[in-house]
Amino acid sequence: MTLTPATVAETTEQQITTVSERLGIQVRSAWRYFDASATADRLAQSLSSYAECSSEKGVGQAPMPPIGNPELAVVLAGVPDSLAQTGGDL
Repeated sequence: MTLTPATVAETTEQQITTVSERLGIQVRSAWRYFDASATADRLAQSLSSYAECSSEKGVGQAPMPPIGNPELAVVLAGVPDSLAQTGGDL
């Protein structure tokens, strides 16, 4: 999972705003409770533990039945009819 700096900044700002609203304080006061160094350390630790866990268990690979699976054929055969009935679009 890749986090862009903009995503992290936006999420952090949203959380700070939420904290300030819940505590009934100004946003600038809520920033006093934010420790950028600790947050960066937690993100790095989460990333490394995620990488260790996911590589061991094959995380990220969607479970797909074999191409010749008859149940998969039945499901896929019904997709056009379902779309026509609901007015959906691919």
